[in-house]
Amino acid sequence: MSRSELSINSDNRLAKLFWILLTLAVIVLSGLVLSHSGVNYREQQNLALAKSNFAGLLHRQLSSDDPMPLYYLLIHGLAKIHFSSLADMRELSLFAVILAGFGGYFVGYRATEDKRVGLLGGLLIGLSPFMVWFGNRAAVYTLLALLTLINLYFYIGLLKRKNWSWPGYIMSSLVALGFHFFFITVLLSETVFYFLNYRRFRKRDLYIMGASLATYIAGLAAWIAVSNHQTGIWQHLPFTSRPSATNIFIIFTQFLFGFQSVLITTIIMSLWPLLVIVGLLAVQKYVKPPPAIRYFALLSFGIVLFMFAYSWIFRPLFLASYLIVCLPPFMLLISWYLIAFDLKSLSFFRYVLLFGMLVLLTLELSNPKKAIQQDYLGAPVSTVAVGNRIQPDGS
Repeated sequence: MSRSELSINSDNRLAKLFWILLTLAVIVLSGLVLSHSGVNYREQQNLALAKSNFAGLLHRQLSSDDPMPLYYLLIHGLAKIHFSSLADMRELSLFAVILAGFGGYFVGYRATEDKRVGLLGGLLIGLSPFMVWFGNRAAVYTLLALLTLINLYFYIGLLKRKNWSWPGYIMSSLVALGFHFFFITVLLSETVFYFLNYRRFRKRDLYIMGASLATYIAGLAAWIAVSNHQTGIWQHLPFTSRPSATNIFIIFTQFLFGFQSVLITTIIMSLWPLLVIVGLLAVQKYVKPPPAIRYFALLSFGIVLFMFAYSWIFRPLFLASYLIVCLPPFMLLISWYLIAFDLKSLSFFRYVLLFGMLVLLTLELSNPKKAIQQDYLGAPVSTVAVGNRIQPDGS
């Protein structure tokens, strides 16, 4: 091995070590700060369910915010082993953020076969103020993001025709769907991508994909029918006012910079000409995106646009907390863009982006009460007791 190759390998090891230490330091620090922040109704409800005796049928114990069983079974089981307070439950969410950072590296590397993309993608996910915020909440959302990454890893394996990807894909899909019903949007997007790119998959994948999707939809429909017949819980899902086109930009801004004050969010969005300039820089050098990157683009933007349309046509359900499934592919898409074009100007922008994320994460941690919350579109946050569960009162 030549001296230059040794130098490159040494630099890569130092970069990975820096990434790991920086991510862990920021996440642990945020945990120390936000662990003392206020408690919202979701956390009160989840803590009550974790400590309950689960008497009666499971569907009578669920939250109208997430009427799916696996998260509540998980925290109820852990409560018998370790959980004794809300802080303990928040540790589970924070641990999911740490794992998601590492997961972003492996998914990015598998998608592009470029360790730099995986390294930057994992860093963006682990340091995202959006992820850190939910990582300090006793809720299902960071676990949902982690499960989305695991599912992406196996789906890319199918795309690359890797052996034994189907069992992992099916199991991760079922588990993620059992944690939150919104994961069905990921599965539908993956099905759309399959039919748009079916020649890249094995021929047998058509039958397995069709049977798997039918199983997911049937299982979800059966669960909705049973639990709704008993409690009507699905009629009390959180709702928002109808989103505007601005809210589409806000959600991606929040992925990168978290829940900031109205003033800071407005300033960030006013910098949109900078994004145009960054986009024009790529015109200097065309790089064909690999199939997995197009897959990330479909998940990132397709689900958000779909929910925007759904919220206007059927029922407003445009919640940032649900749309966390779009954050991992969005971050990996950005990391590929900033790495693949290999321009000095984009290299500079990488450092500007990371610095800006760290600064705004600091602001988010120092002023948590001034942030625009995940219910920025008007989702009700007050609660009333209904039987064995607590739900938004809808006022």
